[in-house]
Amino acid sequence: MQIIDELLPKENKIYDKLEEYYDPQDIMMFDIETTGLSASSSFIYIIGYNIKMADGWHIFQLFNDDGESEPEIISHFMRELARYKYLIEFNGDSFDVPYVKKRLELINRRQGLDIPDNFEKVQQIDLYKLIRPFKKALGLANMKQKTIERFLGIDRIDQMNGGELIYVYFNYLTDKTAHERSLLLQHNRDDMEGMFFLTDIFALKKLSEGRLNFSGMEMINSNQLRLKLSFKPEYALGLSFAATDPLLIVSGKQDDAYISLPVSKGIFKYFYKDYKNYNYYPELDAAYHKDLASTLTDYTSCPAKASNCYTRLEGFFIKKYGFTEGQSFFPDDKESTGKSDAYIELSDEFLSDTELLNDYIRHIVHAIMTGAKTR
Repeated sequence: MQIIDELLPKENKIYDKLEEYYDPQDIMMFDIETTGLSASSSFIYIIGYNIKMADGWHIFQLFNDDGESEPEIISHFMRELARYKYLIEFNGDSFDVPYVKKRLELINRRQGLDIPDNFEKVQQIDLYKLIRPFKKALGLANMKQKTIERFLGIDRIDQMNGGELIYVYFNYLTDKTAHERSLLLQHNRDDMEGMFFLTDIFALKKLSEGRLNFSGMEMINSNQLRLKLSFKPEYALGLSFAATDPLLIVSGKQDDAYISLPVSKGIFKYFYKDYKNYNYYPELDAAYHKDLASTLTDYTSCPAKASNCYTRLEGFFIKKYGFTEGQSFFPDDKESTGKSDAYIELSDEFLSDTELLNDYIRHIVHAIMTGAKTR
């Protein structure tokens, strides 16, 4: 077994971003390289892991350089893992962790060893699972780590995939060339460094959970009247993104972001729920509470029904997109019964209520980022 230890440069602040979310002394990141997909018929040739030490972040690579050191590198990794609370991986829940566990089980049984399984002692954090809900919002073609890294603006030195490197590894066991060794280690090393850049996924997750604050608004009148609501993510984004659904727009960059919504101008209806306490006045095309009947004797009326128990209001409105707070208005048409898309009035009361605006923005951002229904 060879142990390669690389101290990362302290001046690159990307390596410290993870510390916004976790105590670095509690964190290990890891990734493996294998000779196949089945743990029963292939084996591990590299385990890479990132840890924070007194002098900074290190990338360690445990290299099975002779084709026989797998038990040794798994044992070494398990001893290190026991020191940490959290294990960060990319698609590790589906592949890396089950693969190592299976290889550990086979090695212990076949070789009479007792290497401990310390996966049970840590909380696993799978970056793949964290970013998967945002695939559509971010416009990702697929969920491969390299694809996500390109989205984040990461340029990798490595140009070979894991499948191609299997042949390089077996050739290396025979030839032992420096070039082949470099290809094998570079691929894993880039995966390990890339995990630091993938920590922007944590900022996206925090944003989707509503960790943001309303910061301003403006009405934009171009081809269509739109309301732009600006907000600041509590955790700065190291990336830019835009998502649409299809008229809604959510855009974010660094510590500034906004949502842009189409504004409708016209007459809308507000439906009263307790229609049995109202009368409908056809001449006024509106419903009024029965307590007001004595003031409306000049007009004919009839008991209101759910379909006509409304008042009409002219103004500016935006869709609620499933938002449950605030009054709900509906388009003014003869078929409207309160079951179509609901709108909220852009009243002074709504536009001056910072808490309500925060809740509305949080609802919209969550819906767009996670692909939840907004209608």
